[in-house]
Amino acid sequence: MKHIYEDLYGWRVIIQRSGLRYHVFIANRGDHAAALQRAVVERDHFLAVHKKARSNTGICGISETVEWKHNRPHDCFSVTFGASRKNYPVRFHYRGLADRSRALRAAVAHRARLAGEDAVQLLTQALP
Repeated sequence: MKHIYEDLYGWRVIIQRSGLRYHVFIANRGDHAAALQRAVVERDHFLAVHKKARSNTGICGISETVEWKHNRPHDCFSVTFGASRKNYPVRFHYRGLADRSRALRAAVAHRARLAGEDAVQLLTQALP
């Protein structure tokens, strides 16, 4: 199971989201199956509270990040769609604040095309 690891005396739930590390130990205390159920409940609760971990822009599937090329950082918006490993992120690079707005709009338009949604509706989620 994802994020749940068996330990000699129980189960460990370890999750890292947006720089926050969540680690809890659930002791067996004689009932291995009950401890596993408690670990699953702990994991599901944490993931429900922190479900926006993949997006720091407020738009599902679009994250602002830094891509390193030739030992230099390049600011960009990363657009992902789907859980398949074949779906690689598409990045929209920018320089400066004026260029950032254009890159965000391009990323939103691309995400809307992938999801079959309205780009204006996605953009209003992120921009006040």
